Amino acid sequence: MHRPECQPCQDRYIGPRIKFLNHAFNRKILEASRANGLEELTTMHGRILGYLYFHPEQDVCQRDIEEIFNITRSSVTGLVKLMEQKGYILRQSVKGDARLKK
Repeated sequence: MHRPECQPCQDRYIGPRIKFLNHAFNRKILEASRANGLEELTTMHGRILGYLYFHPEQDVCQRDIEEIFNITRSSVTGLVKLMEQKGYILRQSVKGDARLKK
């Protein structure tokens, strides 16, 4: 006899389903990137580029990326350096504070 699952039992399976969907989306994004010659880009690179694309009027600093995507300073530094080396972004000094880059 088939017993319908109780609601609490069904709810505990939502986490693995979300994780599965996240991985599936990431695989599709990477496949599309590779098909377009963007092999060195990661999903996070794409998210950052997407944010910059949809906020062209805004000056974005590394600190902003840390806060928006909730990632560490060292991670942002590595991401931004690679993106700049590959020619996807250009960092510029901020007037009044040469240490700050936008």
